[in-house]
Amino acid sequence: MDATTDRLLVLKGDGLEFEKLEGQIADLGKRRDALNARLMQLGEAGAALAEIEAASRELGEVDDLEQTLSERWLELAEIAGDI
Repeated sequence: MDATTDRLLVLKGDGLEFEKLEGQIADLGKRRDALNARLMQLGEAGAALAEIEAASRELGEVDDLEQTLSERWLELAEIAGDI
């Protein structure tokens, strides 16, 4: 496929994926912010180490998924000519 065909595929079929990714990335950003706030609360309250570690692991997973989805979003945006 050439660049024009790729762009048309993104605009037609992958446009839905693009929109879905935007929503997922926004949701993950909110979750990341909530986890950061939770970690601050746990730290200030002197919570058990296991609880802090669990929240930290979840934060890492959220960050990893957000990074993966953002990379895909950038791929689609680049193909569509948005960036």
